[in-house]
Amino acid sequence: MFFVLNDNQILNSKVQINLFLWVVLLIAACGLDRYSLQLPIGSFRLSYVFFTIPFLYFFSRFTFPRTEFTLICGLFLSVILSALASENTTRSFAYSFWLIFNYFLIYCVFRHFATRTSGELVAYAYIWSFRVQILLSAFLVIIGEQERAHLFYYEPSYFALASIPYIVIILWNYIEQSETSKIDICFLFVFLFITKSANLIFIILISLGCIFIFLKKVTVKNFLFFTFLCFILLMAAYLYSQYSDDLIASTIKSIINSSNPIDAILYRTGNRWPRMLLTVDVTKYSFPFGVGAGNFEAFSLNFFGRDYSGGIPWLEPRGYPAVNMWLELLAELGVLGFALFSYFVFHLIRKSDSLLPENRWLLVSLIVFCIVMIFESNYFRLYFWGFMGLFSGICSSDSYRQKTL
Repeated sequence: MFFVLNDNQILNSKVQINLFLWVVLLIAACGLDRYSLQLPIGSFRLSYVFFTIPFLYFFSRFTFPRTEFTLICGLFLSVILSALASENTTRSFAYSFWLIFNYFLIYCVFRHFATRTSGELVAYAYIWSFRVQILLSAFLVIIGEQERAHLFYYEPSYFALASIPYIVIILWNYIEQSETSKIDICFLFVFLFITKSANLIFIILISLGCIFIFLKKVTVKNFLFFTFLCFILLMAAYLYSQYSDDLIASTIKSIINSSNPIDAILYRTGNRWPRMLLTVDVTKYSFPFGVGAGNFEAFSLNFFGRDYSGGIPWLEPRGYPAVNMWLELLAELGVLGFALFSYFVFHLIRKSDSLLPENRWLLVSLIVFCIVMIFESNYFRLYFWGFMGLFSGICSSDSYRQKTL
């Protein structure tokens, strides 16, 4: 059975309150995409500054699981090797520092906090962090600062991506015990309305499907419920398109009126599909060593495999980040980097056997992340590394708790 969020049970000491506040702050800090210092080797994000304080204060207490640390060392080596085979060796070498920053400043800090607390507190922190972020975003939309809410993220789809654990917690709790707070259901609808993000709808549907399968609730009743929910969403989308004239409404209209809905959907996703095709071709061309970490965009400018845009300028994919994080790993770091990163994630999934039943939402969240990242880019996303750190820490914490029972 899933947990019931209770302030008194979770925040029952000063230490737990301090941990809770730190985790809430750092979850939000991972989304400071727009605040960074541009360097020749990439962007140094303000987020790293927030993590430097707990890193320096708690570093002496960090623990480094042997397998995870070995895989990170191997990943570091793969970045160096791919740099040697790249056209821009300096930039690729510099990316090895971002790997170090992500592991020590993001992953290890989150992992340390998680080992000192419980999965319930982590879930509570995610809920409050995104409640605050959604409220701030709604305010910015109301006063006209943002047309579609993205807060400090680059765009609404990244905001939606970072919210995966929050969405899974809400839906899991509702499906398991129907005890999700009505407030959070309202927050979810507000989130949908202010972001108008198709990515967010996709994440909600994928999360629902994964939760149903994981909880072994793939019954006729739930299948009918899921079908009915999709029908309601389609009807709501249709009605929205009839009474609005924004980007989402025009997208829905173009799909409805198109003789080929698949082509209309691909067209309205902008240059994502051409970018994925380009990523596949660059992966084949650079196999097995890759073009070097951080070099995909620059490399693609001089890669003339074929016409990906059909002569339409805004569909041109060259010079943009890759789409599909897993293919991006292959294209930049080659077979070795792809294998090591994939095994790192797989190792975390294997560790989930030690999770207590009430913390299994962490595994579902990780699986949803892995699926959604097929349609996104950047294997250095801070909120993904931060979540993996929390995942590893709670696995260790739960393993210890079970041994002492």
